[in-house]
Formats: sequence, C-alpha cells, structure tokens
Amino acid sequence: MSPEQTLGAHLSQSITVHTGGAVETRQLAVPGAGYCTALQRVAGALVENTPDTVLLVLSADDLEERLMLSVRGQLVAPPDLASGRLTRYLVQRSWFANLLWFRLTAWREASQDQKRFVGEETRDNFRSAMAELNRRVAGSGGKLLAAIVEPPGMPHCSGSLMQERCEWLKSDMETMDALLDEVGVPHTSIAGVWPKSLEYIVPREHSMASRGMLAMHPSAEGHRLLAEEVWPFLRSAM
Repeated sequence: MSPEQTLGAHLSQSITVHTGGAVETRQLAVPGAGYCTALQRVAGALVENTPDTVLLVLSADDLEERLMLSVRGQLVAPPDLASGRLTRYLVQRSWFANLLWFRLTAWREASQDQKRFVGEETRDNFRSAMAELNRRVAGSGGKLLAAIVEPPGMPHCSGSLMQERCEWLKSDMETMDALLDEVGVPHTSIAGVWPKSLEYIVPREHSMASRGMLAMHPSAEGHRLLAEEVWPFLRSAM
C-alpha cells in the first residue's frame, strides 16, 4: 500500500478540501502497536510540534492486555491480570504456564457467560494515559480526538475460539468508549461498517480470514472506507 492510500492521506485530502488551505500532517502509526506505544509516539512528537488536532485511531485490540502478545518472539498474555503471587510469578517466567493460565481463564469466563475481563490496573493505566495526553495536547493549544475502529475481518470471524475473541474485542471497544468519556476525550466508534469481503483486508491476511480467523489489518480499499467513516466525526470536531 502506497503512502497516498493510507487513512492519514485520505483524511488530509478531506481536510484540504474542507478548509481550502494547505494541511501539514504527520502519521505516527506503528503496525501491531497497542495504546501505550501510540501515546508514547504522540507525546514524543509534541516535544517539537504544536498540532491543531491529534487524532488517535485505536484498533479494537489496542486495549489488549489479556490477549496473546508477542514478546521477544514468544506469545504471552501480560501477567498483570493474574491473581495471586505464585500465579503471577509463574506466568512471568514460563511461556507454558502463561499459555495455560490464559486458556484456563478464557474457559472459566466462557462457562460463567463472561465475554472477557479487563483488569482494573489496565483500565486505570488507559484512563490516566489518555487524560495526560489530553492535557498535554490542550496545553499546546490543540485538540485530542479518538476513533475506536473494529477490525475489517470481524464479519468473517467463525469457529468458537475466533467468535470468542471477536466478542472480547467488541467488549473492549465499549470499555475504551466509556473510559474516554470519563476523561473527556471526544471520540467515535467505527463498528458494523465492514462488508463481508476480502477486498477490505490486506492480502497477506486473506487466507486466515477465509478460515474464520480474525484478520486485523485493512487494505488500501479498507483505509479508504475507514476514512469515509471517520471524516464526518473529524470535520464536526474541527
């Protein structure tokens, strides 16, 4: 995908048409980054820049401190949600214990009709990080906005494990929405907009989407569709 096909490029074009003037944009996105990395990059850019508007585009899995992450080549579930000193010690030091803990927790929640838990520490960290970034952006004369985006592969999700994860991510979007409300960051949720077509998913994830696995990354056409959905919110906030 070329730079001019990205969400940022499409939004820049819309802003230019809307304002009738030149627009300078910076795109700080990092594939696979969670909200911590995104906020750190924005905070770093604020050192030498004073933007009028900062738009955080949060994927549904950016609150993902319960799902599996890649750490030094190993898939792990961050242990901050593990209860008990011994459990936390084991999941911090053993990949197998970490995986076992993750699966047992998912099974227990499923049996209790719970979609997913997001620990209080995770919620507190997200809330305080967003509040601090909001303060810094406003302090430099700008405005912080956020868009929470559902993955383009959601309509293809099938099979018990994948459906379980899809439901978790929907719940995460609701959690982020509520936390952003609490800290006063204007935001929108983009959900239910993806057609069930591989056209909107990056080609390298077509195979996994066809097997019912959750494809996370939009193609060039997906970025175009996403820009169409985000633009009305961005325009109304400018």
